[in-house]
Amino acid sequence: MHEMTDPVAARQAAKAVERERLTRANGRREGQSPLGVSGFVLRKWRWLGVGGSEAVEAVLAMLSEMVALAGVPETERAVLTRALGGDPDREVLLPAVQTGIGSS
Repeated sequence: MHEMTDPVAARQAAKAVERERLTRANGRREGQSPLGVSGFVLRKWRWLGVGGSEAVEAVLAMLSEMVALAGVPETERAVLTRALGGDPDREVLLPAVQTGIGSS
């Protein structure tokens, strides 16, 4: 790897940093976090107490695993699927998650 005293390497590093900054700015402008969760979904989950795009990604991964479990009743599976689609319902989501955890 080139030392940063190399003007070509320094220019390439500066370009890479600028591309990363532009990618983040474009994501925010389009209502997307850097991880790909829309601003709308982040707000819905924040209302339920899940803050930050990484936390939302972790919750969505866990819900995806629960939906795939064989023992989850269809009613709870529908609630989990609706939450995965960006419409978490505060009143029925926690009981559905508890059922999903019990099925694992």
